[in-house]
Amino acid sequence: MSFDVNEIVSVCTLTGEFVGKFVVENADSYEIDDPRLLTPTQNGQYAFLPSVCMSGEVDPKRVKFNKSAVPFVVKCAPEVSKEYRQVVSGLVLPN
Repeated sequence: MSFDVNEIVSVCTLTGEFVGKFVVENADSYEIDDPRLLTPTQNGQYAFLPSVCMSGEVDPKRVKFNKSAVPFVVKCAPEVSKEYRQVVSGLVLPN
């Protein structure tokens, strides 16, 4: 499956799910911009955390994921893409 540059995708890894803007697929990796760790909340919804690991840099601009740790990458559902854009930009989008 191929993606357009800046298309909002979910990168599912062995350690979690990350949402971001697709940059490029290389022979051994995927790169996304503005990655957010998708995590469940106490009320059964989800939140976008501005990091890719607990001890890593906050709000990294680009991350490269090794394909050996990525079972799949998928296009995000429209409602997830909308929420992601709101989190990243700070703008509330109309329904």
